[in-house]
Amino acid sequence: MTSLSDPVRDTLRVDKRQPDLDLIRGLRGPTAGEPAFDPALIRGNVERLERVLDVKTGHPFLDLSVKVGLAHVDATFQGDHPKYGVKE
Repeated sequence: MTSLSDPVRDTLRVDKRQPDLDLIRGLRGPTAGEPAFDPALIRGNVERLERVLDVKTGHPFLDLSVKVGLAHVDATFQGDHPKYGVKE
């Protein structure tokens, strides 16, 4: 079995740059294709969902990514989360 290499990591290593989310996002285009859920539904879930702790990763894109991930969990289980509780 051969090991796989990460071209982004290799680029950063060769250029001796520190990892930076904005830099890494610029190396590749955004994801493409049909979304699994209606984007309007996910945007609504991002705004509607209540979180115990506020999402503050230090980077706005990463904050949004966490919130969108939680919105997808909510959409997948339609509010009935086996691990996270049942919506009342």
